[in-house]
Amino acid sequence: MEAEQSDGPLPGQAARFHGGPHVIILALGIPVLISMLALAIAPGVLEMAKEFGALTAQLVLTLPAFTMIAGAAGAGYLSERWGRRAVIAMCLLIYSVAGLAGGIAPGLMLLVVARAVSGFAGGVLLTAVYAVIGEYFEGSRRETILGLMSTAGSGASLALLVVMGLVVEQFGWRAPFVLYALGLLLLPSTLIGLHRGRSAPGALLSWRPVLARWPLYLLLTVYTNLH
Repeated sequence: MEAEQSDGPLPGQAARFHGGPHVIILALGIPVLISMLALAIAPGVLEMAKEFGALTAQLVLTLPAFTMIAGAAGAGYLSERWGRRAVIAMCLLIYSVAGLAGGIAPGLMLLVVARAVSGFAGGVLLTAVYAVIGEYFEGSRRETILGLMSTAGSGASLALLVVMGLVVEQFGWRAPFVLYALGLLLLPSTLIGLHRGRSAPGALLSWRPVLARWPLYLLLTVYTNLH
């Protein structure tokens, strides 16, 4: 979405920001958090099924994938209105708190709500960090960072299945939820590494640039779900 920046260059000038180590930490860390949404607790699904039933356990595992769609859809508006730094910091906090709440939830309802909220926050985070990469990096460096993001997410997926399986065997299916607190470790990099840009008060945010490219987004959605 298009909007004017209140904290940046003079009108008519292009914003130029350079990605430092804190931005790279976010770029690599957030894909790991997204991988954790499902795979951190996947090894404990069988034990969870003994307590809640097989169908319910599968719902708890996969629910964040659905709420991520809603989070991703609203991420553009939120980050343009409030600024990416504020949105990413807020969603990291929500992601971690909701993730931890899932591990100590006394009943099924709170567990489901916590998972849904975690997925929504994850959708916002992933979309916002892609926008950050586009803003802070250019050319071959941007391509390198995007490649490293994919590698970080894939590597985390493999490691989570192995390590969390051992954790579940030793401490039960609730133990992996503690891992969601790692999102808090990215808060300093968010607050230090990102600028405070946001839309100017009263700026008009338009969906037209998005709707004009709907075939491309539809194709990406289908490819992502089939991949």
